Amino acid sequence: MEDGSTPITVGWRFVHIGLDGESFLLDGLDPWKLDWHSNNEVSIVVAHPSYPNQRHRMFIHWIHGAGRHVRFAAGEFSNCVWGFYLPTDVVPGIESRDGVCGGDACVAGTRIAVWMLDQARRLGHTDRELLRDYPMLRPEDLQRAWCYVAAHREEIDRLIEANERA
Repeated sequence: MEDGSTPITVGWRFVHIGLDGESFLLDGLDPWKLDWHSNNEVSIVVAHPSYPNQRHRMFIHWIHGAGRHVRFAAGEFSNCVWGFYLPTDVVPGIESRDGVCGGDACVAGTRIAVWMLDQARRLGHTDRELLRDYPMLRPEDLQRAWCYVAAHREEIDRLIEANERA
């Protein structure tokens, strides 16, 4: 459990709380019946749905089944009691505008593309270095960017790959 003052990650919505292995559908798929995939590096912080002052770190996973791909965050609230979250389509503070960076998602009010920040992070740049290099950004801007990356991994990967080929 995280400190109660730890900021909640935006861009995720609570969908289920239940016991380990208890059958339920997560966007049409039962996660307990499928293999979970994760890089165990990307996580979010959420409030417990019944105790909003409690903060919990959840890792992002994905499952495949019935021709579908579902990305979700999950973790144990307490012994064998799991919480599940799905990404929302909108991440506050991240916007896509025609004519700005080719319509790619950017930090609101800037021309700083989210994929570019993620590429820099993949190359080893820390949040502190990014904030130094882009003084108009605030720590919460990076948190929002990382939420967007977590919720839109395929899009970000595609944009980074396209940039590397260019």
